[in-house]
Amino acid sequence: MTKGKRHASPSTRSEARTSLALSAGPMADADYRAALEKARKGDMEAMQIVRRAFDEKPERWRALGEIAWLARHCVVGAAAGKDLARVEAYMRRIAAQEAKIIGPDAPILERILAARIAVAWFEVCHLDAVVGQNANANARALEALDARRDRAHRRLRQSIRELAVLRRLTRPGAAVHVNAAMAQVNVRGTRGA
Repeated sequence: MTKGKRHASPSTRSEARTSLALSAGPMADADYRAALEKARKGDMEAMQIVRRAFDEKPERWRALGEIAWLARHCVVGAAAGKDLARVEAYMRRIAAQEAKIIGPDAPILERILAARIAVAWFEVCHLDAVVGQNANANARALEALDARRDRAHRRLRQSIRELAVLRRLTRPGAAVHVNAAMAQVNVRGTRGA
């Protein structure tokens, strides 16, 4: 046996880096972003670092895991394209519509449904505009647009119904008025309730 330096294998060096990153103090944002990029490509060791980063700062996983925002952004992106001013205006319009549907102290389930209603309302309005802009398109294209708009409208109506039912079940004695054309749900309590 010869005496000499033993060289660590690549996997041993990688494990050492991972354990060092896991044992170090608070994680820098640059280290988090680097680990996140690797994790997005399937690197399991980087996922250990990402998990630690999520544990340290929950806003990291909340921002990354905000699927409702992603859905909202996709619908707006389809309507606005690369026009960032329109993206911002449409996002604010949806938020304003959502605020009209619920109050500031609404329970979480009402908030979820109100967000869904606002996005569905926007999608229906956008598809109405697209159908109008493509009135001279061929019959097959118009059929596809109409079918898409009809599905969006069904989702809107279903979400409105679900909110009305939820409110009826959670607010005893409340009168529920649903205006599907305006995606508006009004709730009026009865006296003494």
